[in-house]
Amino acid sequence: MDAVYLTLFVSTVLAVLGLVLFVFTHGQRTRDHNDRLALLPLDDPPPPPSAPPTAPPDLTDPTAGAQRR
Repeated sequence: MDAVYLTLFVSTVLAVLGLVLFVFTHGQRTRDHNDRLALLPLDDPPPPPSAPPTAPPDLTDPTAGAQRR
């Protein structure tokens, strides 16, 4: 009969500990963080930065490309 009392005591302690931890994490609002970390490997990597666009040379200007002295 002592084993039954010990089993009831240990299971009650584990249940109370689980309830206390649940209330603590619910109060800290940290439950969403686990979902973000679990889904993080599924995110696409950011695209590489592109070079800024450059203006084409002005072909109507006869001095374009000529060096000044």
